[in-house]
Amino acid sequence: MAKLFKRTLRSGAKTTHWLGKVCEDGQWHTVSLYPDKQASETELRRLQSLADRRSAGLITEQTEAAAMPLATHLTEYLADCQRQGYAEKHIYMIRMMMNRLIGEAGWKILRDISAESTRKLFNRLADAGMGAANYNRHLTRLKAFCNWCVKHERLLANPLASLSKRKEIPNRRQAFTDDQLAALLANSPEDGRGVYLTAALSGLRRGEIRQLQWGDLHLTAVEPFIQLRATTTKNGRDDTLPMHKELVDMFRRMRPGHPNAKVFAALPTMKRMRSDLRAAGIPTDTGLCFHSLRHTFCTRLVKSGCRLKAAQQLMRHSTVELTAKVYTHLGIIDTADALQGLSLPKQATEGRATGTDDLSISKAHQMAHQTTCENLPFVSSTCVNNLLASESPSNAKTTMDGQETPMDGDKNNTAGDG
Repeated sequence: MAKLFKRTLRSGAKTTHWLGKVCEDGQWHTVSLYPDKQASETELRRLQSLADRRSAGLITEQTEAAAMPLATHLTEYLADCQRQGYAEKHIYMIRMMMNRLIGEAGWKILRDISAESTRKLFNRLADAGMGAANYNRHLTRLKAFCNWCVKHERLLANPLASLSKRKEIPNRRQAFTDDQLAALLANSPEDGRGVYLTAALSGLRRGEIRQLQWGDLHLTAVEPFIQLRATTTKNGRDDTLPMHKELVDMFRRMRPGHPNAKVFAALPTMKRMRSDLRAAGIPTDTGLCFHSLRHTFCTRLVKSGCRLKAAQQLMRHSTVELTAKVYTHLGIIDTADALQGLSLPKQATEGRATGTDDLSISKAHQMAHQTTCENLPFVSSTCVNNLLASESPSNAKTTMDGQETPMDGDKNNTAGDG
């Protein structure tokens, strides 16, 4: 039924390529073929066979799409993500994850993606050390791609619908103890020590420290402060933070450079930090990492008597709950000391005995408190070499002219998380 021919040009010459006519559902379609007649005849027979099978309902659009190269589908998927307004960083992560999975599995065309091949792939990745969270992120991204193929009629159904995520074990970050922080600072090289100290005494995130410039540090102000730029903060807003005196002294010793120059040329990598932790005698499997220094900053603020609202503003958290429940880590000693600070009303203690040699309730309470404290392990506050001032952080901020004004919680509160 198919026809092979060459078209005659106005000059009277024939076209160099062969053309073919394919009949499908009673309609003729012209297709361009090859200069070689035999190759053109073979291709024309293939195209006519596909047309006949489509007419008989044996081939659908999904069948044809499943035989297309997987790279073609991925390119169109990423282009669609871009049209929908996905951030460039998000698209980059999608491309990186998908290319990794496609390369590891050896998939070539769309129909190669199956539940069985995917299950084997992820089992290999898990055996190679992929964590549950990373496992789930890759599986979610692959499922999203298959759902997109179903939506655009490239697949009849998602072949990965039966696959489920792995259970993630919460890995809550911990805060450094005083002894651990002192050991880390004492056993770290000079360049790393400055970065660790900045994080522990300012609560800045890793990315904020990496982009910190000398122009952001106002060391000559009446009350030295750090002016964070909106382009560097997590919440995309300008923030002003008072600077601890230890940081002021350290930055002055570093001899400030050009205002646009970075304060730290490089930050310790996680591999480098694990090496520093081992040198300080701190186990590397305790959940301590660079972000733990931010947890340490918040915990030490609260333990020093800082009000939660002030701690929230210094941490630049969106809610007090985030400051109190996630970033504050108190031990039994801290809670026991807080409990022993309670006392009964004066009227309730007058003229009442406890049965312990007729001591008053107040006296018996003091003795019990003394005995309890003697039996509890003691955490020295000097083991960090006076890194934090003993006085509680103030709820007032000092302006450039030396005048103190109350901090406006609603004004300084930001929408950042972590």
